[in-house]
Amino acid sequence: MNSIFHDMIGHHIEVYIDDIVVKSKQADDHIEHLRKSFQRMRQHELKLNPFKCAFGVKAENFLGFLVHQRGVEVDKNKEKAIMEANPPRNKKELQCFLVQVNYLRRFISNLARKMKEFSQLLKLKDIREFKWEDSLQKDFDVIKRYLSNPHVLMPLRPILSGRIGKWSLALAEFTLIYYPQKSVKGQAIADFLADHPSLDEPIGEHASVDSEENPLFDSAKRDSGRYAQLGYKLSWKGLDGLLLRCIGFPEVLEIMKQVHEEVCGAHQSGVKMTWLIRRYGYYWLSILKDCIKYAKGCQPCQKHGNIQRIPTDELHSVVKPWLFKGWAMDLVGKIYLASSKGHSFILVATNFLTKWVEAMSLKKVEQGDVINFVKENIIHRFGIPESLTTD
Repeated sequence: MNSIFHDMIGHHIEVYIDDIVVKSKQADDHIEHLRKSFQRMRQHELKLNPFKCAFGVKAENFLGFLVHQRGVEVDKNKEKAIMEANPPRNKKELQCFLVQVNYLRRFISNLARKMKEFSQLLKLKDIREFKWEDSLQKDFDVIKRYLSNPHVLMPLRPILSGRIGKWSLALAEFTLIYYPQKSVKGQAIADFLADHPSLDEPIGEHASVDSEENPLFDSAKRDSGRYAQLGYKLSWKGLDGLLLRCIGFPEVLEIMKQVHEEVCGAHQSGVKMTWLIRRYGYYWLSILKDCIKYAKGCQPCQKHGNIQRIPTDELHSVVKPWLFKGWAMDLVGKIYLASSKGHSFILVATNFLTKWVEAMSLKKVEQGDVINFVKENIIHRFGIPESLTTD
């Protein structure tokens, strides 16, 4: 699946074994993303189960978690199983409880400290020594209380402070869309005068610049909101509001040489050179591209830099090199209509190397049936596997 959707994963598709999610930030783009996804599936002759498909939803259960536009939440069924759990009476029940809690570890802050007391009971070899004390019951109740109001996992955002941070938190619950206005020449000059009231030199259309001497003048006409003329000098206004002097080709080479390899230079990378040059107050249109090209062509950097240990060929995925050491297991169903014996589920296991398939039909899926399938069809026939992958 990863090789089929290799260029879509991370953009508008997420894949885990045979589960696929097509996501879109805007509702208008969702139809186009679905069309591309269906074309790729049809190209590789993939078939979908219509009873397991849902379209146009803003929230959906995926891999045991509730995923929506705000983030990821705990599935109510898994939360309910932990909330209704009784205090463990033996080591086996404690292990089952810890497995359930560990599945939701991302939603519990500092879980390792909360489960520290339980680890002592897991080391017991004699079952008769198992004692559930008050301190264990306290940590047990803390985990339940924490899951009674679980957090929502959201993508990381830059940490803001001061007035901007307060407004960001206040507006976080609203969905805001920014529509930039087209730049107006007179408005751009007025904004510049408001930001720099102490400048006495002529600005804007009152100064004359020869476009042949400075090729950036043509770009300034197209984007007048970011450029300003101070006399016969053209300047570029950065995001921080500071003016950077626009320079031509002869000066570009000299400045890159000074920044990279002269007295003040330390043979930095092209990205760091770009940052330094802008810090010194200079700018041109292809500054990042030129700095990266200059840094790559520096001979001392090639001689004394770190050895690039990148392989000459692209890396390829390696399957398990030994027979029956890696298996992938999945459940197919519910199948309509059921068989004559009432079987409506199929439990399938496939070996990574040989592609050998083991399968068993079931009326209903229970824990004991899966355990017996792994023992009888995999372990007893081929030995204990090194890995067993399933969702």
